Amino acid sequence: MSNVHDLQRYVKRHPDDRAQRWRLAKKLYMAGDFEDALSHLRVLRKHWPTKLNIARYLAATYYRLGNNTEAIRELEHSLESWPDEVPIRQQLARALEAAGQHAAATRAWQEILTRHPKHPFAREALENLSPGKSAKADAHVPVPAAGRACPSCGAENGDEFERCWQCHATLASDEHSYSAEPPKSEPFKATPTLIDLQDHTPVTISAILISLIAVAISGYCFYEAWTVQHTPPAEISGQAKVYTVLATGLFSMRLVMAVVLAVCCPIALWVASFAMRIPMPSLGTIIAVGFASASVLVALTWLPVPFLMFAPLIYVAIIVALIVWLFSPRFVRGSVIAGVQCAVALGLCASTAYQVEGKAFLQELPTIIEYGSDHDGQTVPGRLELPPSKLPTEYVLQFATTGSQWLNEHGALVRIEVGTDRPEQRMDIELFEYEESLEFYYADPVTVPFNAQLGRPYRLVLDGKEIPSNASGTIAGILPVEIHIGGE
Repeated sequence: MSNVHDLQRYVKRHPDDRAQRWRLAKKLYMAGDFEDALSHLRVLRKHWPTKLNIARYLAATYYRLGNNTEAIRELEHSLESWPDEVPIRQQLARALEAAGQHAAATRAWQEILTRHPKHPFAREALENLSPGKSAKADAHVPVPAAGRACPSCGAENGDEFERCWQCHATLASDEHSYSAEPPKSEPFKATPTLIDLQDHTPVTISAILISLIAVAISGYCFYEAWTVQHTPPAEISGQAKVYTVLATGLFSMRLVMAVVLAVCCPIALWVASFAMRIPMPSLGTIIAVGFASASVLVALTWLPVPFLMFAPLIYVAIIVALIVWLFSPRFVRGSVIAGVQCAVALGLCASTAYQVEGKAFLQELPTIIEYGSDHDGQTVPGRLELPPSKLPTEYVLQFATTGSQWLNEHGALVRIEVGTDRPEQRMDIELFEYEESLEFYYADPVTVPFNAQLGRPYRLVLDGKEIPSNASGTIAGILPVEIHIGGE
């Protein structure tokens, strides 16, 4: 079966091709897209009035849209041109019955029985409409009446149907026409949707551009995080940010998330579209929009910490706009599909974080964002000046919690950069945890990296070998720290 979007583009380029417009109208009707089907059926009714099945489909479409008056009017008008067509009378009787016009429905069934005494269910319909019995409006009555019986369930079907309306079984392919065919039309050929240039609609192109931008952002951020991971701690310089801790600490989680979302988002979009019984975009468009959904969400995880809380809202706004645009003018169904897509993507994101980082990380995420927003928002994040002191001297350092166990563990790295006011001065530098020596240097200046433990006192002892000089330096890290000069 040709793609509906291919047919829509073809009919737009060839508006006088009635045969392909008729084919498109039927596909839209069978897909439940009655509003679009109606617009094409109206055109066909005006320009191809000799085609009986158009009238039958038009009446059925009016009914599906809740316009019983127009459905009945169309069927009555059709009987003026085809008075001997029992399927139209049967469809009219059912429509009158469903509309609550039982007296008119009774007359219609009686007329059918007069013309065809052996009609299979006219008598049963009259019995149901008789006084004392509640009318049974068949839920399927608006479907155009039939000229063929389903070989599987026996239900009558219109000659234009490819599958049974009741059981969806394949019908015989033979077809008889009620009227002369239209002028010979240009043959329609559906092109492969994955490589068809005409399939690159504005939505598809927009999705591809969004994906490229998002992938470029994520790629750059992954590279920066990988570089920091593979740089020796003593060679790292600059500010200490919670953003950097998240970039390196969540590196593996983001990689897994990117793969999971790239695979699952297009599938989720296809399933949601199918479930909503909406004309399906081409496979290429589904993949483009689904991949855009995945790449945007991964890129948003790299936002600066103060903006991370807004990432879900930004994601929902972008993806809802894109998907609603894709399925326009079906705003309601497009919105439902977009909602499903966002829920699935965000759910996969949370599930991946749970599996890779654990439950505690998700529970502490609001605390991490709150602390990170305050910390990274400082003028010089994560750098604290050591109080100036004459050599020899001793600094006592004690580190406190950030409020998050995950952040305490992944942000434990501290860099102490010390020197003197005499460039030629070399000094002994020793770091103690309690009374145990952790690091010893004889240099000036020097960077002392170590992983801090909360609540433990650290002593930084500096000795200038009796050469008068003043010590100075900074502590770089995300952990809160208290600094005292020995003896104070």
